[in-house]
Amino acid sequence: MIARAVGETDIALSSMVAEIEQDANDAPKSFLSLESFLNLVFALLLFIYSQHLSTESEKRIIAQISSIESVLVKSLSEINSSKSDKIYYIVRRPVNLRSTPSAKKNNIMSILYPNQTTVLVDQKGKWIKVQYFDRTAGVHFEGWCYKKYLKRIK
Repeated sequence: MIARAVGETDIALSSMVAEIEQDANDAPKSFLSLESFLNLVFALLLFIYSQHLSTESEKRIIAQISSIESVLVKSLSEINSSKSDKIYYIVRRPVNLRSTPSAKKNNIMSILYPNQTTVLVDQKGKWIKVQYFDRTAGVHFEGWCYKKYLKRIK
């Protein structure tokens, strides 16, 4: 893509140089025409310099994107390999997250909301211990909830 853009720029630049040379040959020879010719040459040099800088900038940006892409691919492959051995559940309706596997009101730690994804940690009868990431607090939480309110993701 960069090579094509550089090639197109070279063609445009060549035609611009040819036009300037033709204008310089056709222009009357006087001080004002020399001044305008120098202005055109200066503008042309600025254009060439800006094209060079943008090409170098594109190369740096592409290199940075490539390095970020490789880091993301590595991270995703690590996540996928760690996902394969875990069992995931999705919350179907609001459910209390408890400190122990019992329905006592004094052990409620938090509430899990619908469509929240959790990871199975342990299981005791109809109770499952799950872990989830609270994005607002930025921490992982673990607790028990009644299994019938969650659905296993296959």
